Amino acid sequence: MRYILLISFAFLSFASIKADNTFYGNQSGDVVIFNGTEYKNYNYILESYFNKYPNKKPKLQIQSSGLTRGYIGVFEVIDDVLYVTDIKLQVYDTTTTQKYDSTFISVYQEVFPNTTRKKVDWKTGFLELPYGEYFYSHYANYWVLEIKKGAIIQARDYTTRELNRMKKKQFEAYKETAAYRKLVDCYIQSNWFMRKEIDTHFTMRNNIFFHTKKFLVTD
Repeated sequence: MRYILLISFAFLSFASIKADNTFYGNQSGDVVIFNGTEYKNYNYILESYFNKYPNKKPKLQIQSSGLTRGYIGVFEVIDDVLYVTDIKLQVYDTTTTQKYDSTFISVYQEVFPNTTRKKVDWKTGFLELPYGEYFYSHYANYWVLEIKKGAIIQARDYTTRELNRMKKKQFEAYKETAAYRKLVDCYIQSNWFMRKEIDTHFTMRNNIFFHTKKFLVTD
């Protein structure tokens, strides 16, 4: 049983499809308003909330290849706190003659009744907000927000090159922690990697914001 749990833990750590803090591929992003500017976000913060409270999740009406979760979350940073301010559900548009036309309706009140905004107090970790020109698989710039129970602890602005350099430094710092040693033991016991392979594995370095919840290094 313990062996199975270790395999599951290792698989979840490296899986490319995770709720919160990981990209889902070519999916439509949520919206985050930060410093008055609107950014696309691919962390899908509400999914972790709906995993905990599945009865709160809006009933899926359309499952399109570009929006398999069926909704778009709208968030805003106000006074250094992250709030969800709207949830837009994709539905069929009954006002047109085209059978499969779709539109969006707000279902925020169904999820968070009698409120105008909800603090994202279940979120601790990082939020990446890409902006600028898009080059193949990455953007020119990224805001990286460190969040603790919905409060913005730090906000750092990086170019892609600066972000990659910082991730390498973050990974080196992470290697000195007990959490890293525990994860390495899980990988080895589940036969995912030999110990010498783990430190050089690109996926762990690239997903360092999933493995860590706060900045471990300065710029």
